[in-house]
This record gives sequence, C-alpha cells and structure tokens, in this order.
Amino acid sequence: LDWVDGQHMLLLAGLVSSASVHLLSSLLLILGTMLMRRNLLLPWIITDLLIISVMVLLFISWTFVSFFVDLLIAIVFPVIAGLLLGLWIILWRNTVHMYSIHFNPKMSRTVPKNTIVVKAGYTTVPADPRTHKLKQIT
Repeated sequence: LDWVDGQHMLLLAGLVSSASVHLLSSLLLILGTMLMRRNLLLPWIITDLLIISVMVLLFISWTFVSFFVDLLIAIVFPVIAGLLLGLWIILWRNTVHMYSIHFNPKMSRTVPKNTIVVKAGYTTVPADPRTHKLKQIT
C-alpha cells in the first residue's frame, strides 16, 4: 500500500484517462447507432471488453476474499456483483450482435430460405406446421 500512496498521482491520471477514453468511445457508440455506421461501435466494444475482463478478475478475487470477512457479505456480494457483471456482459453481447448482424451491409435483409411465410386473412390460421395447410376458423 505504500507504493500506491507514493504513486497516487500516476494511478489517478491513469484512471481519469481511461475513463475519458471510455466516455469518448461511449459517445462514438451513440453517434454510430444514430448514423448506422458500424465502425463507430468498435471502440466501445474494445474498451468495454477490457472493462469486463477487469471486472471478472475483481469479481473472482473479491468473492474469494469475502468468504473470510463475514457470512452475510459472502452471500450478498457475489449475488449483487454477479448480477451487475451479467447485465454488463449482456449489454456488450447485444452491441456485438448489432455490430455483426444489423449494421453489416453484406448481410441480406431478406427472409431466410428455410422460413415459411404464410399470409392469411383473419379467417385462416396455420393448422399443422408440417403440412402448412390453412384451416378455416369457424
């Protein structure tokens, strides 16, 4: 801890600069979503992946340490931290999905060939998914 106390300005400068870089990449994420430009999503995906990696390491280490502190902390901390980490991973995964599928100009926007589209009015519904014959509603 003496090293941290002696290098507090350097550590604080690193923390502020990394937070500024992530803030800038978050603004690029918003701009890329508004303009439908997929390259603007990439900085946020990379910086958030680094943050998630650090969070996973902290989660594993602090969960292990919490077993030696108190029983209540050993129960509550992993649940709350795991939910937060899971939510963060889901947000990252959804952004990667948007980057790879929805903003990709090479992906076709048509219905896949194995999907059967049945257009019916209000009087018919599909009866059997294997035969795809329509059934009259009485």
